[in-house]
Amino acid sequence: MVEPGKVVGIDIGASYIEHAKSAAEQQGVSNASFQEGSVYDLPMPENSCDAAFSHAVLDHLGEPLLALKEIYRVLRPGGVVGVRVISPEEAVQEPLDPVLQQCREFADRLLTHNGGDRTIHRQLPALLPKAGFGRVELSASYESFGNPGAIRMWAERMAGTFTQPPVYEQLSELGWASQVELEQIAAAWRTWSDNPDAFFARSWREAVAWK
Repeated sequence: MVEPGKVVGIDIGASYIEHAKSAAEQQGVSNASFQEGSVYDLPMPENSCDAAFSHAVLDHLGEPLLALKEIYRVLRPGGVVGVRVISPEEAVQEPLDPVLQQCREFADRLLTHNGGDRTIHRQLPALLPKAGFGRVELSASYESFGNPGAIRMWAERMAGTFTQPPVYEQLSELGWASQVELEQIAAAWRTWSDNPDAFFARSWREAVAWK
């Protein structure tokens, strides 16, 4: 979308970097590179970037303001940042299932335990100016899964989340859920996806701000 401009993707997880490199190669994307790094310490000089995009990151951080200040540091004057975070209260799932509700409770509890904040979407209008940004524009959008293929994809993603590292390992180590319970959650997702009435949508809160 920005070619011939250059894009640098950064993630703290090595496996995600390898996945991104592979995807870019498969799609013939030549103007993107990827490297491990922390949003608290971006591997870029001051005033070196035209734009930055943070997707589903701030709600997982213990110090989101520091992250936004670091993004501000690497942007050139006039540079723009886009931020997108989940607005969890506005998720829609049909039909309801008590086991899948437990799954959501596990996810929220784990995020909080790891220092994240599910209310960060409400704080964007205040956080961005505190980080130094000027004009802020807010928006919202829905991501929906409403056809059989999308429903199955979402169900498999969620089933895998609760039966593979790191979520599976951490829930087990904390003693919050047994292997049997996590396998029941995965099975419940797959059963739900077979229901012809299955539908899922989640809301995102978004902000664009300028340096």
